[in-house]
Amino acid sequence: MSCVLGVRVYIAINIAILQYKSRKNVDLNTAICKLNVMANKERTHYNTTLNVDLLKRLKFLSIELNKRHNDLIEEAIELLLKKYEKRAKE
Repeated sequence: MSCVLGVRVYIAINIAILQYKSRKNVDLNTAICKLNVMANKERTHYNTTLNVDLLKRLKFLSIELNKRHNDLIEEAIELLLKKYEKRAKE
């Protein structure tokens, strides 16, 4: 198991370095800080369609905040779930 985690960390480091090299406005520390998240969370693919205007706005926000689309979508889902969980408790 630790070997698999080691491979994941190695891959994540290389991804962070490539992101840093390809986008000059991303500092290496920010890219590397995402390693812990990438190495510790289980991930799965999820495919859907989105409203064109929403996607365009998401892309602009992603550039403005220097965050990946996926990170913003996950944040939005977490906020949505919290909202409805609160309603269910009331």
